Amino acid sequence: MNAHRILTTTASLAGAALIAIALFVAMTVSGGTPLASACTIVHPKTGDLNADGLTNSLDALSILFYSAELTPAGDKYWMAGADVNCDAAVNTVDASIILQVDAGLTTIRP
Repeated sequence: MNAHRILTTTASLAGAALIAIALFVAMTVSGGTPLASACTIVHPKTGDLNADGLTNSLDALSILFYSAELTPAGDKYWMAGADVNCDAAVNTVDASIILQVDAGLTTIRP
């Protein structure tokens, strides 16, 4: 892993962590929104929720904003795409998985 990639990943994670901490303080407890067959609506899952071709902290941020009820739910395709762990809920767990993907620590199961 080259130095640029390490710095980019570190900066991305640090920024996302600060945002997550700030949102956590303001967040209400939310169990997520149940989805019908979330894993079959969007396949394969990539976690790229803003369709910029990347799975990164911006995608995780959109889930955190939704979880904190700062933005409304997207359409059923956004909701299905945001449920990256296929547990029929869009919540901070999905955001965490996307951040792990961005850092190169894991992949999203298709």
